[in-house]
Amino acid sequence: MTKRMTYFRLLTAMLLGASFSINTSYADYPVQGSLSQGKEPTVKADVLQQEQQASNKVNVNKADAMTLAKSLKGVGAKKAEAIIAFRKLHGPFLTAEEMIQVKGLGKSFVAKNQQRIIFE
Repeated sequence: MTKRMTYFRLLTAMLLGASFSINTSYADYPVQGSLSQGKEPTVKADVLQQEQQASNKVNVNKADAMTLAKSLKGVGAKKAEAIIAFRKLHGPFLTAEEMIQVKGLGKSFVAKNQQRIIFE
C-alpha cells in the first residue's frame, strides 16, 4: 500500500465519520541511507567492536599502551603510559588494588575494570 492510498483511506474515513484503522508497516516504505545500499550501519559495527573489546581481558603486566587505552574504561593514552612507567619502575602488578598507586587511577578505576584486568 502506498502512502497516497493510506492518506486517501484516512481522509475518506474521516469525511464519512467512520472509525478506522490503518494497516501499514515499516516494510511498506523504502529504507534510506546505508541500509538501502546493502551496507551495515557503521554505528552498529562500532558498538559490536566496543562490546568485544570490553569483553576481552587485558594482562596489565604485558599489554602495550594502546591495548591498555582501548581495553580499560577511563584509561586514555596518558594514563596507559603512566601504567607502563609504573610497571617498569616497580615491577609487575599483583592485584588491581596496587594499580591505585599509579597517578590518575583510583578506586573507581578498579571498580570499573575489575573484570577486565588479569595478572600473569
